[in-house]
Amino acid sequence: MEALRPQDPLRIGAHALLARLGAGGMGQVYLGRSPGGRLVAIKVIRDEIADHPEALGRFRREVETVRAVRSAYTANLIDASLTAPPYWLATECVSGPTLGHAVRRRGPFPVATCRGVFAGLAPGTPGFAAPEVLMTNQVGPAADVFALGSTMAYAATGRAPFGGGQPAGIGYRVVHEDIDLDGVEPELAELIGRCVAKDPAARPSLTEVIAVAAGVFVAVRLMPGGNGSSGSPAASDTGSGRPSGKGSGPAADKGSGTPSGKVPTYIADNRVSLDSWALSKGPDGAYGVGQCRTFGGESDTPAEFQTSVTNASSESDPYVTDKAKIEFRFKYADIGGKKPDGAPYYVSVGVKSPDEIDPGTGKPFSKSISPMNKSVGYTSKPLDAYAHWKTGGYVTLTYPDDFENHPVRGSVEDSIPVSADPGDWTVVFYHVKSTPTDYASISCSGFRVK
Repeated sequence: MEALRPQDPLRIGAHALLARLGAGGMGQVYLGRSPGGRLVAIKVIRDEIADHPEALGRFRREVETVRAVRSAYTANLIDASLTAPPYWLATECVSGPTLGHAVRRRGPFPVATCRGVFAGLAPGTPGFAAPEVLMTNQVGPAADVFALGSTMAYAATGRAPFGGGQPAGIGYRVVHEDIDLDGVEPELAELIGRCVAKDPAARPSLTEVIAVAAGVFVAVRLMPGGNGSSGSPAASDTGSGRPSGKGSGPAADKGSGTPSGKVPTYIADNRVSLDSWALSKGPDGAYGVGQCRTFGGESDTPAEFQTSVTNASSESDPYVTDKAKIEFRFKYADIGGKKPDGAPYYVSVGVKSPDEIDPGTGKPFSKSISPMNKSVGYTSKPLDAYAHWKTGGYVTLTYPDDFENHPVRGSVEDSIPVSADPGDWTVVFYHVKSTPTDYASISCSGFRVK
């Protein structure tokens, strides 16, 4: 992530630009904030190629592809402009390091990880575009396989797949020379080599790639929540201002909703909760992005569950100053045009201050008495996450207005203002079943109070 440069626009469409995320063969990618306060990734096509019909046609196909792919494991299309320059598309922003950052920081990926990405990933940049794309602009599934193979070569070696230098030189090597696979485990190298065959007809299909890779690695282990819940901590990037998805099951798992019967009006703070959120120490921390450490939780969370935490008072402020807007929903619940099989699915949100709060004073206990907040926190009334399934809307809550604490049966404590305890607040989403004590965590987020 880089700061904006003087030549960069301040806004694209209705979205305010915050920083540069990176660049590709067709355009520049920015971090932006939507009118609703969520972080988005905005790809803007380069001015110098916007007048080329072939390049513009490729960008239009990219937009339509993103629009058509509806999955819990892909970034959803938020907005796009294809009528006049600048041409751009905006998607959900998924926090995390780029492949380049990960390789520079940790070195080449292990063989098992590369196979796992092969099994779970089906992806213009020099060194990654297939020979037929460079020579005749012939695009199709075989070109995607080539790009995937080049990407995995980079991940496995930590080196550019066809070397560095000027684009023309890289392009020549793509067309005429072999890919760099020195030091790669033989079976993985053989699979990559088939993917980057010069002849498109000689490359395996994406189905075959997935089948071969999945035969030695279960791809779901790399997906969000893929390891299930075991009581050991799991860290995941999330942050105020952007939707986040969590879960380990496919869409069909949405059948595990709330059992029929009376739903409790609250959840009891009757357990120790070690879940915690902290603002990122990296550049993305300036935009409210942080990381959760979660302990345990429900193992069959539907993968499409999404959350968002933003400043309710100012959509442009990444930190919370007065009130927090907390939202959740099931992504793509409207598919099929009928109420989902998993509905209703009741969720209560727990908001935890950084420190344990003295109910008598409404102020934090001394660190010597309670070094961290282990409570469930101030919780909301359980609400159906499918409440707005027809429109795809979010269930919206406001902290502190919609929250209170229930430490024991019959007792209630009012929520405190965020100003009473500055620092990193944790937001935990709980699936609620039949009683005030029958609930389990399914997702985590948070926000910084200054």
